Amino acid sequence: MSDTVKLIIEIPKDLYEITKDKVDKNMTYAPLSVSIAHGIPLDDVKAKMKQLRSHSARFRTSDGRVVYADSQDILDILDNIGSEVKPSETNN
Repeated sequence: MSDTVKLIIEIPKDLYEITKDKVDKNMTYAPLSVSIAHGIPLDDVKAKMKQLRSHSARFRTSDGRVVYADSQDILDILDNIGSEVKPSETNN
């Protein structure tokens, strides 16, 4: 199995639909088009998370700290991907 990278990208919805349609109809086999067509829209992931009961999860950071996050914290992170967070806004 080759190494893979999971990406969060932003593309126009109509371009996503066109690409998905072409892959579904076997009109293209371009690797990037196939990857896009088989991707999971972030809105779908967030909708599934919202269906879950709110709960906390414990995570260990790469430096060994233990942090807690609830489902709303995770949704907030997903909503702000790509936004620059200033150091004074973090909870260190």
